[in-house]
Amino acid sequence: MILYTHMKTTITFLVSIFFGFALISYNTSWAKAQLKTAADRDLRQNSFQRGEYIRYGIYYIGRMAEAEISVDAKEYVLPHMPNRKAMKVDVKGRTTGVATAYRVDDLWRSYLDEKSVNSLRFYRALEENKYRRFEQIDVYPSQMLAKMTFEQFSVDRNDKVNYGAGDKMGVTQATKDNPVYIQLLDLFTQDLVSGYYYLRTLDYANMQPGQIITIPAYFENKYYSFQVRFDGKEATPITIRTPSGSGKVMAYKFTPVMTGLTAEEGSTDESFLFRGAEPIHYWISADENKIPLRVETKIFLGKLTLELEDFRNLRHPISFQ
Repeated sequence: MILYTHMKTTITFLVSIFFGFALISYNTSWAKAQLKTAADRDLRQNSFQRGEYIRYGIYYIGRMAEAEISVDAKEYVLPHMPNRKAMKVDVKGRTTGVATAYRVDDLWRSYLDEKSVNSLRFYRALEENKYRRFEQIDVYPSQMLAKMTFEQFSVDRNDKVNYGAGDKMGVTQATKDNPVYIQLLDLFTQDLVSGYYYLRTLDYANMQPGQIITIPAYFENKYYSFQVRFDGKEATPITIRTPSGSGKVMAYKFTPVMTGLTAEEGSTDESFLFRGAEPIHYWISADENKIPLRVETKIFLGKLTLELEDFRNLRHPISFQ
């Protein structure tokens, strides 16, 4: 039961861990929009493109789960933002091997603005053992507002909604006629997926080690700042082995800020998943693609590692040493 609980929590946190973010209390003092409309920002990014595909394996006791990230080849225009072109990105996380006994099959989908690289819509379909949540959040940058609709419930072994005794969750929802509104404090607010792509637009070659990157973002019906520390370029390259290419790759290292979210090393407190003051480190390729290569996380029952397993249609060839 303990293994299941932590495995389920690990997959739930997969996207936030993977994108190098940590949730902390939001501080309104720095969130001053410097541009009047989202149309004023054009990042002219050169790190990713439509059609990109990346797959990762998550290792704990063997290969326990996998994550796939794909950028749709099509161009999208959303009904609530008819003047903005969007890219659709799907992140799929699922348990594998022995961990499939406790099924996790999650989809996180982001529609991000092609030019300003911020969230326009975020969709989640979560299937975690008996738990289900289907959620959509539409973002209106110029109004500094987001609108969420969702349905959340539990099911029985036949995938039917469970109203039986002992089902404490029941069904909770916010319908199209009765949505939940989220007040935003920045024009360029991110979701957990679009925020990762925004990080790939930054110029790390000219960034000083120790610099803190802060990104305004929403998750469900709350507004946060996500922070990660840039630790600089590693002296030793990381070795990757994939069907699409293998070799050594130079990497930048990052450490998410985890204030209040970790327990001390050796602690038996099960209420905290993470262990140590800096439980998560991740590395991205120090080339034009800036794709994550590895994530290492100290958790309650040991260490979890995420490894790059395959990639296709990157904007640039990977720079192998």
